[in-house]
Parts: sequence; C-alpha cells; structure tokens
Amino acid sequence: MTPESPLPGHLTRPNTIRHVPPELLAIIFKNVGLEHPRRLVNIVSVCREWRDIIYNYPKFWTTLILHAGEPRSTPNTDVVAFLKRWFAHAKNLPLKLNMAVVPARPSAIELQNLTEYLVSHQWRSLLFELRDGRTSQNQYSRPDAWPWLNTLFNATKDQPDCWSELEELQMIATELNPRHMPILSLNKIAPNLKRLRIHFDRIPSVAYLNSTHINMKNLVSLNLDGEIGWDNHDAMLMFYFRTIMESNNLESFKIIDYYQSLTVPTFEFSTFVSSFPVSNLTLSHIALHDSPTVRFILKTCRSPPWSPSP
Repeated sequence: MTPESPLPGHLTRPNTIRHVPPELLAIIFKNVGLEHPRRLVNIVSVCREWRDIIYNYPKFWTTLILHAGEPRSTPNTDVVAFLKRWFAHAKNLPLKLNMAVVPARPSAIELQNLTEYLVSHQWRSLLFELRDGRTSQNQYSRPDAWPWLNTLFNATKDQPDCWSELEELQMIATELNPRHMPILSLNKIAPNLKRLRIHFDRIPSVAYLNSTHINMKNLVSLNLDGEIGWDNHDAMLMFYFRTIMESNNLESFKIIDYYQSLTVPTFEFSTFVSSFPVSNLTLSHIALHDSPTVRFILKTCRSPPWSPSP
C-alpha cells in the first residue's frame, strides 16, 4: 500500500479527535486525572461527545480530590452538596475521597451535614488533610483546630460497620498537635481496613492503635508520623512487638516518632512475647528512626528481606 492509498474500511482514519472511538477515549481519560474537578470540567467542555463519554462511565466519578474551603475556609453545605452531585454519577461503585481543608470553626449544621454524608458504606478510601491556614503560631495546637474530625469519629462510634467497605484511611495534619486523639474504634466501624496512615505534628497516644480497636489481622500497612506520646519506654517496645506479632498480613510498618535516644528497657517480656525471635512472615518494608530500642527490635524480629525506605 502506497502512502497515497486509502486505508481499508475498518482502518478509516478519524477526521478529528472528536471521531476517536469512545472506548479509546475512555482509556485516555483515565490517565489525565479526572478526579480533579477542574480537569474534568475542561474535558467535558471540549464537545458534547466527550461530555457524554464522561457522564456515561461511572468509574470516572468514583474518585474525587477536593480542596474544600477554597475560596471559603470551612467545610460547608455547598461542599456537601457538591460531593453528593459528584458521587451520584458513580452509581453503586466503591468511592475514594481525598479532602483537604483549612482550620476553621464550622457551624453545627455544617458539621452535621458533612458528618452524615461521610458516614456511608460506599467509601473504599478516605484521606483527610488539614492544609496550612494559620493566622498565629499556636492555631494548630488548639484541640478545636480540626473539630469536624472529632465529630466524625464520635458519630461513628454507635454505628457498627458504617465503613464496612473502607480499606484505606489517612489523616494528615503536619502542624496539628491535639491534646487527645479521637477514639478510633476501627475494628467496629471499619473491620476491613487494610491501610492506616496518621501524620500529625504530635500523636498524643497510641492507646487506640491496637488489636482492641483495630482489626490488626487485616492490616497491610501502618504508617505513623509524628512525635508520639509514649507513656514510657516499655510501652513503646510493647506496641512495636505486639503490632509485628498480631498483624499477620502486615507488609509495611512505618513509625517516624523522632525518639532517637531511648535506651533498651529491661523488663519481663513473657507477658506478651513468649519466645524470641518474634516472627512476621509478610513484613517486607519497615521504616523506623534509629535508636537503641529500634536496634533491639530489629535484632529480635524474623521476617522476609526488607526493602529500603525511599
């Protein structure tokens, strides 16, 4: 076939991009970040054909990255209405929400609307991030700097399995220094949780991060980043060992707690460690701050070869 020869009928060259087969366009659209509302608006504004493709594929609407409070500074009823409109196109598919907000004092009705919407069986992944919106150096240290997060978890306590499909939960607030951690009864509200990440300036306690409050057997990844308020050195060691022993499916274990000078405690291990070495046959990635305690833990653990931290 010469360059001038016409293509066979089944290989007809499209006249414009509007004539590209919808199935091919759908594949292309998956890679342009449609979870960002502005990008999706740009795509659907090109032509009616593209708009129809977007609205006819529910999977395009299962993920949303939302920077709430822009230009306003609080989660509000408009945001909740937007969430409802967006995810309505996803039909009954599992949903993923990455929501970034700035610290504020939402009203009671705003808290109620947001909380009621977020307590749903349809979530597969939730990420809540507190963005920098400080007006003073101490704004984040107030316990009410992120009030709706506490309200959300308080609302879920009496609703077992309300996040029954949730597999990933992330809470990120690098400047947040709460006096008290919200009670995370994740074994009741999110029994299938596999990946948990908490990144605060300070994590006041890990009392709720154990097998009593989390289904550790399902956990694949545990990531804690922030200065942790250990009651004592023994509590730190006990938390590490119990996490490694009880999390049978744990593949990634990361705790960046900035304690680098703790010494190895001397106490009776038999209460929770029957014998050494402690084994975990799935743990392949570990990231911990160097300290005598951490070195002791690493020497007494048996697992597959660990991959280096990035």
